[in-house]
Amino acid sequence: MLFARIDPTGAWDQPCVLSCRVCGVLGVQATWRAAQDEAWRHDRAVHWKDPMKSEYATYPTPRSTLPLIAPDMHAEVQRTIDEHPEIDSMDEAQRGQIIDVTDWRINGGLDRPWGRKARNNDPNNPNLNTDGMTYLRPDTLFEIYDCISGIDGNATWDGYGPFAQGENGYWWPPQPVDNQPLPPDPPADLADLEARVTALEADVARHDEEIAALTSYVQNLEARLAHGLHAHGPVDLPIVFASLTSLRARGDINVAVKLGAATPPAGDMADPPDALSVAELRRLAGLREDEDAR
Repeated sequence: MLFARIDPTGAWDQPCVLSCRVCGVLGVQATWRAAQDEAWRHDRAVHWKDPMKSEYATYPTPRSTLPLIAPDMHAEVQRTIDEHPEIDSMDEAQRGQIIDVTDWRINGGLDRPWGRKARNNDPNNPNLNTDGMTYLRPDTLFEIYDCISGIDGNATWDGYGPFAQGENGYWWPPQPVDNQPLPPDPPADLADLEARVTALEADVARHDEEIAALTSYVQNLEARLAHGLHAHGPVDLPIVFASLTSLRARGDINVAVKLGAATPPAGDMADPPDALSVAELRRLAGLREDEDAR
């Protein structure tokens, strides 16, 4: 980014005026080549050593560490410069129109994402930068691109940022220009699209309810598996005569399956059978042994 600039109206071998966008008029040089040499000397001696005199040199370091994402529009800026020779790209009061024309064209008639840089957040006095093209990002940060050279008025492309609004000026929409492109017309079948979107939203809401019910059911199953299932209650097992000398257990075990720990039924080892029951069991065991022996 160079700050000294040469009046382009002079011929190569004629005196020309050298000025600086920061310091003002620097004087008259004998030839364009001498002015160019003096322009570089001025930038090195003044602005490179005293960056406080340069708006771009004093840009703060962005708080965001995100990379720049805007596409390179160097060729589009140069196209505007070439197609509009009536706009003096070395004139501070005029060259902002180059950015406006470029913005409207590449935005397709809309006022974003490309725009201008404002030093003030004031619609009555935004104090627009005249060589800074800005890009409004989807995350609301904006990027600044120095896009017009102060040396020869041609396009440049040096990016800075991204910045939050107010961190380093503000993103600002482009200013109206003559013959700016119109924004695209809305679709002719917009009502049909709105009806389809409404129907899709209703379907999504219904599916969300079904998904919520299934999620609750699965969570209930997971809770049951996590705590285990246990058999509760007495064993209902029918005892039938298999023969005159043998008893057999037949049928299914009928118990209730519930969550939680099982409670032992009455009549377990802590409550042994009485003597009569023991004698009957021994008798039955003896009959079983005699039957097996035969």
